[in-house]
Amino acid sequence: MEVTDTPTEKIKLANIPNGTSVNPIKHIQLMMKDARAFMNQKHQKLGQVWEDKILGQRMIYVNDPAFIKHIFAKNRNNYKRTKNIEILKMGLGNGLVTSDGELWQNQRKLMQPAFHAQNLIKLFDVMAAEIESFMKELEAKRGTEIDFHREFMDITGRVVFKAMFSDEPAQSVASFYDIMVEGQRYLTKVIRNPLAKYWYALNGETKKFKQRKQRGEDALLHSVNKRKASKVKKPDLLQMLLDATYEDSNEYMSERQLLDELVTIFAAGHETSSNALTWTMYLLDKHPEVIEKLRKEINEVTPDKLPGYEELKKMPYLQQVIDESMRIYPPVWLVTREAIDEDEFAGVKINAEDIVLLCIYSLHHDASIYTNPETFNPDRFADGMNKKYSKNLSYFPFGGGPRKCIGFMFATMEIRLILVALLQKFDFKINPDQKVEMEALITMQPKYGMKAQLI
Repeated sequence: MEVTDTPTEKIKLANIPNGTSVNPIKHIQLMMKDARAFMNQKHQKLGQVWEDKILGQRMIYVNDPAFIKHIFAKNRNNYKRTKNIEILKMGLGNGLVTSDGELWQNQRKLMQPAFHAQNLIKLFDVMAAEIESFMKELEAKRGTEIDFHREFMDITGRVVFKAMFSDEPAQSVASFYDIMVEGQRYLTKVIRNPLAKYWYALNGETKKFKQRKQRGEDALLHSVNKRKASKVKKPDLLQMLLDATYEDSNEYMSERQLLDELVTIFAAGHETSSNALTWTMYLLDKHPEVIEKLRKEINEVTPDKLPGYEELKKMPYLQQVIDESMRIYPPVWLVTREAIDEDEFAGVKINAEDIVLLCIYSLHHDASIYTNPETFNPDRFADGMNKKYSKNLSYFPFGGGPRKCIGFMFATMEIRLILVALLQKFDFKINPDQKVEMEALITMQPKYGMKAQLI
């Protein structure tokens, strides 16, 4: 299929439309019901950049690639995480995703080496072994209906857990599924409704959230203490973080900071990868010709076994499929920033404390950037186009600029390996009678799961 997408910068701004609702209560209700759909409808109606005001707070919605590059790269020092990040800290602590300023810079510099390619290669065998074990478990479910989303939550959780704690016995992380999903729902409601936190404090939801979070932290801390007591060094992420020292002080990470980073790695890597896999299977089910082309590529490289690290690089179409899936269903669908000082871009004035929102879903579905944006077409990412899109910040599945997700290479390696293993061993059919609906929490997940027949 011919592709004529043009991932180029566009600078035509001066005055931007005002989408402020005359009924702020209805505005809040629509945001609470489906913020993604609300923003996307406004994007279709008002264009790539527009503004509104709610409860006195000015918000600027930006889906213009040049404007995005200005905020997230060129003038990034003028933009910080919004106050809502304090709510996310309730779940993730003060790790890389939620920290800012000097703390973030120090943590990023400290942790970056752990995610370099040479270290990821060391984790490849651990990842592959866990996936092979998972495929054997799925074999017992052949001929039955499964929920792809829950299954992928299980395997991605197991992979990231083993990558962090290679000496722990293989175990199901199904219990983390409920902790993650329910925690997301709680935090999303508190972010979208300023009054929710007061009600949840009274009805016991806040207490339940804290108890669930504590159970997850206790499990991670147990493994950390076990490693420290053993005094045995292992080739995994935990050991890399335990051994890492700050450049200026030569000190190790504190136990609290280490725990926050482990929670962040587990939560971020676990949830986003499982969502990406689930939506990819949903799209593949609708496009058997893509499955056929994928299987042809897999068979040409490694017909009867899982690929090695170098063999994965010889499957460009596989990566195109994943890139296109994450364009249509971006695992993280919204990013926000707050202006520190006044700023201006192409005649648009940004005041201190204005909130800038990037709806990644709308960006990825913009017809002025992507030809036939609702069409699943992996060919649009052929010949290195993913790099061009990413460079111009018109493709944003792992963020952009200096804060691009530190684990994006780990995630794509994991997703590719799981897809290859599945397509080598199974056919499948998504249940056509189920209700499939996007639920835009902190990540984009299928609201009712993804039921499928494993063949």
